[in-house]
Amino acid sequence: MKRLLLISVLIFALIISLSACGGNGQGSGATNDEAAVSATSDEALKNIQIGASKGDTYAIEAGGLVLKYPAKWKDKVEVTLSDNRASFTRGDDKLFDILFNSDKGNVLGTVKGDNYTVVSVVDYKTDKADAELTEMVNDINVIINNLSKDYDFAVGERIVDTDSSVFDIKTSVTTLKFPSKWKDKVKVDVTDDGVKFSSGDTKVFDIMFVEGDGYLLGKYNDTPVYVIDYPVKEQEQMEMQAGINVILSNLREDSNFKEAE
Repeated sequence: MKRLLLISVLIFALIISLSACGGNGQGSGATNDEAAVSATSDEALKNIQIGASKGDTYAIEAGGLVLKYPAKWKDKVEVTLSDNRASFTRGDDKLFDILFNSDKGNVLGTVKGDNYTVVSVVDYKTDKADAELTEMVNDINVIINNLSKDYDFAVGERIVDTDSSVFDIKTSVTTLKFPSKWKDKVKVDVTDDGVKFSSGDTKVFDIMFVEGDGYLLGKYNDTPVYVIDYPVKEQEQMEMQAGINVILSNLREDSNFKEAE
């Protein structure tokens, strides 16, 4: 397992290294969002310098997981969260995006459990000779290493949860679909303005049909669909939050729904 992790990290480091050498950012035709992973020889692996920082980390809750990134970058790197993405930037410089249960980017691995989460990355090409920027990008390895320590993380594998069944939640706007595995564990409170999901006394997230706080998922006909997530600490509640992706995935299949750009 350790050897597999090392190889996976080395391969990703090579991807970053190749991207950094992209000059004007025009590669061989692959887009940033769908960069192809090139085959890597054993000889090339031997020559890669990892450069992943050691030391303290800080926690970033995203996609139902806790990501850990070097604490020394906390005041220099901005992390912007959306429904299935955590974007890391330094000023105008894009470092990388971590995606959850997305078909874009390069797969880093899958967190296994009651709810499977595929973790992938989109990296951005740069022509800057900037040692700090390079180190910030390479420190995605810190995130990978800590995912392996904190979760049952299958490195380099895209694993689809075998239990994909859902149950219906009828609302004033449309019928939402949520993973059946949580049907007996999550409390669902339906109102005219939306749906509130909770676990015991803990708020997990809301799907709202009125403008307000949270992230805009899109519009169903002319009705906005927002998601508001709340801080949770228990692993099971984090996995329930990841069920937002199931709701969004099923909304995408409805022609009346237009996803926010």
